[in-house]
Amino acid sequence: MLQSKWKEPLLRSISLGVAVGLLAVSGAKPVLAQHERSCHIVVEVNPTDAGLAGKIYSFRILNTVDRRSQANDGRRAIRQRVTSCLQTHWNDRNTNRPSLCQDADRINMSQYPFESMFEEIRQDICGANRDQLRVNVDVELFIRGERGCLERDEERGVVDPAAYVVIASNFRLNCPIPEGGGWEMGGAPATPPLPNIRLPGRDIPPPREVSNDWKECWRLCEATDECGAWTFRAPGTWPGTASAVCLLKTGAGVHVPDACCQSGIKE
Repeated sequence: MLQSKWKEPLLRSISLGVAVGLLAVSGAKPVLAQHERSCHIVVEVNPTDAGLAGKIYSFRILNTVDRRSQANDGRRAIRQRVTSCLQTHWNDRNTNRPSLCQDADRINMSQYPFESMFEEIRQDICGANRDQLRVNVDVELFIRGERGCLERDEERGVVDPAAYVVIASNFRLNCPIPEGGGWEMGGAPATPPLPNIRLPGRDIPPPREVSNDWKECWRLCEATDECGAWTFRAPGTWPGTASAVCLLKTGAGVHVPDACCQSGIKE
């Protein structure tokens, strides 16, 4: 039987040892979970023409730091990463999100809304403005939250209410013509914009075989981002095929009179 003067200190020692052991087994996660910080991210896509519908994407990005004193650094890391992520994803036109937009270290990107940023934005904007063949948009990033998410204005000595970054300005989104909508619904001009004109050079390969209708060539150019002009060649006027051919082009170049062709320049 333990003497009472030894019993109580021994029990306290055992309890302390058990607590330390449990903390060691659990690792640092409970501590780190207490220091999780976030920034609120807003991506606004606004058409430059009045009256057209835009789109807002809102989400949060999380970061975990070791100590409370690192909170601002943690938020600052979020701001830097999400800015690089969105700019890279937009510029690369990736079908899948780039590595900058995935989880890394302690930054949690699980709420990031885009898998294919450019295509998803185009679908949303074109879907909201179904009578438009093309929509010019500004893509803007706003970062909100506590200090670290925001940038300090040293001249005024205040923290701005939101960090602001322009991802794209007055960018043209070409919208697909609704399936079965017809040329009238798609907005094709009634006559060829450049009748009996051939635009040589600046081709976007390959030549496309089309039906005997120059409007199909116009439609292909409207639906192709890099297309700036087109030339439709009548059946039998392109070597190697009896079909009509559409030549998509990055730009117009020289105008050559030629009865073989009808052409146009994307507005």
